[in-house]
Amino acid sequence: MADASRQYRSPATCRTLLAFILAGTLAFVSVPIWALETDAGVEIVEHTRAAQGYMQARQWDFAALEWRKALALNPKSIVAITGLADAMKQAGFIDDAIAALSAARTSIQDVTLDLALADAYMAKPDARAAGQLYRDVLKGYRFNLRAFEGLAKVAATLPEDERKAVEQALAKRAGEARLKGKAALNAQAYQNAVRYYEVAAMRDADLKTRNDFALALLLAGQNGRAREVFESLKTGRDPSWLVYSNAAIVNLSLGKAYLAQRDMETAIGLCVDPLKKAELYNNLGFVYENALKATEAKFAYMRALELNPKLTRAKLNLVYAHQKLMEYEDAIALCRSLTRQERRNAVFWNELGYAYELAHDNRQALAAYQRATQLNPNLEKAYLNLGMLYKKMQKPKLASRTFQRMMGVKFSQIEQAKGDAAKAAPSAPANRRSSVMDFVSLYFLG
Repeated sequence: MADASRQYRSPATCRTLLAFILAGTLAFVSVPIWALETDAGVEIVEHTRAAQGYMQARQWDFAALEWRKALALNPKSIVAITGLADAMKQAGFIDDAIAALSAARTSIQDVTLDLALADAYMAKPDARAAGQLYRDVLKGYRFNLRAFEGLAKVAATLPEDERKAVEQALAKRAGEARLKGKAALNAQAYQNAVRYYEVAAMRDADLKTRNDFALALLLAGQNGRAREVFESLKTGRDPSWLVYSNAAIVNLSLGKAYLAQRDMETAIGLCVDPLKKAELYNNLGFVYENALKATEAKFAYMRALELNPKLTRAKLNLVYAHQKLMEYEDAIALCRSLTRQERRNAVFWNELGYAYELAHDNRQALAAYQRATQLNPNLEKAYLNLGMLYKKMQKPKLASRTFQRMMGVKFSQIEQAKGDAAKAAPSAPANRRSSVMDFVSLYFLG
């Protein structure tokens, strides 16, 4: 019963979810499905892979040969065109690379070609030609990171008056990107937030901007990059408790509980606001839980409640700690106090039922679970706990009926999710928050 009803709290399960939800993705070259349906398509893929291998080995001549073979099969392959130009550029034939890209642009309109040509001009070097191409890209793609970076490099080569004008324009564009990143972050469009903050962070060294950039990276599943940003902030002149608190969350998401504990303890030492320090102790308790230190977690939650007796999250987490330590009477007493404070909170009644069940008081557990399902007919966990209790009490018909209601709730939620997805804009990225975020209070947006 304990395992079945508490899976959403298990640290091992949290780690599994984190690995699945927050894992980084491998980069690969996109190949259209239709390309694989013909012999020519298979050959293109083979030449592309061979060329990429030669590029990594810095064998530019062989790479160029493979790119040319791919282009013979598909003259409009952007990957092959830019790959061949890059091989030429790396081999020192920059004028040839510029000529190849310029020729391709006469028949193919693609921003990738524009950026590749601008990069080739920078390697020539011809900063003015490159700068004009970067400006043209930014007219159509206002927050293109490569164009933004390229124009910033061009600015350093310009006369002072012109350089200042370009830098002012870049600073204005970065400010716009920061506002858009903030809006995307609040809307939970994390991939979009990353795209905007990448531009903003190039010109804005403000702690808040970089902090929010790291948050967007974390929630978009780019844990490693998020950690890099926070590590750089920790080496700043006057790092705040906020930096260490957020760094701890990132380390926790990466499975580095020891580093998370160290950072959270540092954050607590730097924080002077009692209410915020209470939140940090609540976070520290969760870090301890993930390190399988239930006793330390309990005392961290208790310390949080000493600082802020109204912190409900810490109370619930303390209930879980009592349960893990088999301190069932303490868990029951705390749950009862929660249900007295909010008599119509189904989650509290469900937790009270579970505490009673662990204490082998099935009658009281049954009443609490039933109360939870009455208050919230859509609380799936309460139906699961109630059904398992009926099964344990040798009441198979009631258990079956309860599980059927639970499945009805689950299917309704699935259909609702499908409906929401259908209403969403096709370009909107799918977002899921890590299980860590469900239990740890963050101050990224504070």
